[in-house]
Amino acid sequence: MIGEQIFDASLLREDFPVDCEPVDMRKIEMALVVVLVAAATACWSQKSQTLSSVIPIETSHRLQTRSGRHEIHSPPYILAGVPIGSNAAAVTAVLGKPDREGSQGLEDYNRWYYERDGQTLTVTFLEELVIGVGGTGRWGFVRAGKPGMTLFMQPRSKIVANFGEPGRTDKNVVTYDAHPGELTLHYSEGGTVEQFWVVGEVKPLTKK
Repeated sequence: MIGEQIFDASLLREDFPVDCEPVDMRKIEMALVVVLVAAATACWSQKSQTLSSVIPIETSHRLQTRSGRHEIHSPPYILAGVPIGSNAAAVTAVLGKPDREGSQGLEDYNRWYYERDGQTLTVTFLEELVIGVGGTGRWGFVRAGKPGMTLFMQPRSKIVANFGEPGRTDKNVVTYDAHPGELTLHYSEGGTVEQFWVVGEVKPLTKK
């Protein structure tokens, strides 16, 4: 857990010599604002790095579901520290218990929902293994062989510089084929990323 940085207000109450220039309280207030903004930025940066580097990426990861009817192939992406193919215990170890969950009436599927300081995240399970992670906010994102980053509020030009042109485009929604899996980004009207999804590839298996 990231510790809070506490500002000692007693520093503003020092006794100054009589012949000193009068203290400009507006400058002191501005200095306090700068300190608080810097502390908040440091917290965001540390949190993003923590969430994005918990579990190493395995680009050839393949797992069979409980019934043996499906095989999950992981893409070379990790969002919020949760690789595709993770089980519930691994997700809880990274994100804690969900704020709520539900299946939405879909057999063998379940979704966990998280809300953190205005950020939202949805983790989708198929037979207790993660097949999709997506949401909005400054969740850490890692691509194999690249430094960690956040997708939220990134301009389209920076996304193209990092990922190239998307494989599919539908108005403000673009999709990058990861082979296996996909990365889907939703752009706002202003041209910055507002939502994102990482999904794995699910292949049906024929029982012998």
